Amino acid sequence: MKKKTRAAATSTAKLRKTTPAGRKVAPRGPRAAVTAAPATSHDAKLVIRRLKTQLARTLARIEELEASADTDFLLDIPNRRGFERELNRAIAYIKRYRTSGALIVLDVDRLKPINDAFGHAAGDQVLKAIVATLLAQVRSSDVIGRLGGDEFALLLWNLSETDAKAKAADVKIVHKCTAVRHALSAERKGVDAVSIDGFECAGHPGEDDIPGLILIPAAARVLKIPMVASGGFADGRGMAAALVLGAEGVNMGTRFCLTQEAPIHENIKNALVKGSERDTQLIFRKLRNTARIFSNEIAREVATIEDRAEGYEYEDIRQLVAGTRGRHALESGEIDWSHRPWGCFHWTQVAWDRS
Repeated sequence: MKKKTRAAATSTAKLRKTTPAGRKVAPRGPRAAVTAAPATSHDAKLVIRRLKTQLARTLARIEELEASADTDFLLDIPNRRGFERELNRAIAYIKRYRTSGALIVLDVDRLKPINDAFGHAAGDQVLKAIVATLLAQVRSSDVIGRLGGDEFALLLWNLSETDAKAKAADVKIVHKCTAVRHALSAERKGVDAVSIDGFECAGHPGEDDIPGLILIPAAARVLKIPMVASGGFADGRGMAAALVLGAEGVNMGTRFCLTQEAPIHENIKNALVKGSERDTQLIFRKLRNTARIFSNEIAREVATIEDRAEGYEYEDIRQLVAGTRGRHALESGEIDWSHRPWGCFHWTQVAWDRS
């Protein structure tokens, strides 16, 4: 009996040591069940509403990711994955309803030399121009996809083989050239026509500095494909001169920028009308990517940087010639905000009544 009493006393002492002073120890035994307060119908509705919102956001995000996975980020058309999905869907539809369709595959030649010579930004612009040309040739129900690199595919609904071949033949390629040798090379590559741009042209007039009065007849003597004259043309007199020199037509760009229909701010149009034949500026000369632009503060600042004795790099002027600045200038009418390519011609020809 004494041993049991000592053991019980020892156990009680240990309990006292491990229990904080003033804290009551719950008696050992079966635990009491804890019952939560019942949720109200209002709480349940809030939870359901929150879950529905989260589900909608998740589904929208999934849809957005799926769309981006099927879309070419540069050209905003289906990529290979997206085009193959549309193609499989079209094949299933054609088989079931016994309709017709056509698949045209295009391979763009000599894109790599453009990237090597002028950078990938220039190559991207070429790809965008190709897509714009293709979109203008097809219906809204047709599908244009980029299979990869310089390869494209067209999915045309309800076309026979004969119609598809005729449609493919309708796609015309007009290549811009600033030298006769370039025009002959383009002709050998199979283009349908060339645009001969003399030194007067807006944008990039090349590096040979040959005016249209010399370049156009020189090209006409050797080319077998149609030729369009570009640079400095703004009226019927200029067109008549181009035809006499051997061209089949002319390009006019700057003059159409001054029309009422052109989505350009009136300040820009008025500045061009008031300008003279001396109000253009050549930039990028030392980069061998010469561009003719309207002479304003930005153009003169770029020219000053380019004239530095220590030289310069493109990064020194990138911010001044960014494309976003040009868009802002055309929309806001801030003449000195950006460089813009305007042609060089007899400016009084465009000072007609635009009211």
